[in-house]
Amino acid sequence: MTAARQHGDSYGVFERFVLTVKPTRVIEIGTWKGYFTGFLKRISDMGPGFKLVSYDTESFDEHKQFREEGIDIRIENPFTGDYAGLKDDVAAHIQEPGITIVLCDDGNKIKEFCCVAKYIKPGDYIMAHDYVDTAENYEANYRGKIWLSHEICDNDIAETSRQQNLETINKDMFDSVVWVCKRKK
Repeated sequence: MTAARQHGDSYGVFERFVLTVKPTRVIEIGTWKGYFTGFLKRISDMGPGFKLVSYDTESFDEHKQFREEGIDIRIENPFTGDYAGLKDDVAAHIQEPGITIVLCDDGNKIKEFCCVAKYIKPGDYIMAHDYVDTAENYEANYRGKIWLSHEICDNDIAETSRQQNLETINKDMFDSVVWVCKRKK
């Protein structure tokens, strides 16, 4: 695990993915101290030039440095109620033309994923961290070997994925870094 609370291989995986997809915007839910956010900004600077917005409900001293680098870190909850929906400005940002990638990595990945999935457009991507497809697979192959946390699995998002017409993308690649990646058809 790195200072960004990411698997060490996440950086190469995300760099390849983002440079291939070439999103118009990346919305991160769960900034924490901003180290992964800073990494995403460096990818944007490499060429895709996407708009990056990161949300967290807690402020950290490190955010000042990243804001000075031009990263839009917002200390606010992007959800309404108990994950009943997204605030209007967040939903509108997702709906703007171009490809959106939403990263769910805050305190309740299941509710974040299930809520955000209703707002993404066909061709957009939704991802969630601390993912392993099943609890059994996590116990047998991930716990203490690859990762220390398991907060979301296929059963948690199966119904939402079906209802929202989401297909799994690059499963092997993202499994290796405990993320799930789905695209809206």
